Amino acid sequence: MTGRALPGSSEHFSSAGRRGCVEAAGRDPFGDSSSFRGSWSADQRPILYITDRGTGAGVPRMIRADGTGSPQPLLESQYNFAHVIQSRDGRWTLFRRSISETGAGDIFGVKAGDTTLVPLLTGQAQETSPALSPDGRWLAYSSNESGNAEVYVRPFPDVASARWQISLSGGTTLSGLIADGSSSI
Repeated sequence: MTGRALPGSSEHFSSAGRRGCVEAAGRDPFGDSSSFRGSWSADQRPILYITDRGTGAGVPRMIRADGTGSPQPLLESQYNFAHVIQSRDGRWTLFRRSISETGAGDIFGVKAGDTTLVPLLTGQAQETSPALSPDGRWLAYSSNESGNAEVYVRPFPDVASARWQISLSGGTTLSGLIADGSSSI
């Protein structure tokens, strides 16, 4: 993508880095009241995003990247979500709950063809910024479980089998670690 992001927005590029989706603060790019945290689906046809319910979290949806069609819900749930990503092979879609309600930042997964939320990271700590490795074998995220925000990595989807802290003195940003596929964990 050769264009620039609009002020107050962030760009999310495809795994090949050629096509991008732009998240524009305060804009209405998908016909919803407010949309944010856009990310590419596995086949890069629809864009996954969150429609804000006015709380900084809301309903996960998708819309075709070519602009045809209307937004479709990804999941019917009682929860408000603030983040949605999909594994590159399309077998899993991950959802992070809002940090402003009970279950702050819990991360759930849904297997392709299913609608059942599988709890991945739930508990007292607040998790943010989930990211899957290009091969789908690792889940990285930020958590305050130590009392400070740190970056952790777990095997995926068997997240209960191991956990490694990979930041040394605080950390919340994961995009450069996994998104481009050039870094390995």
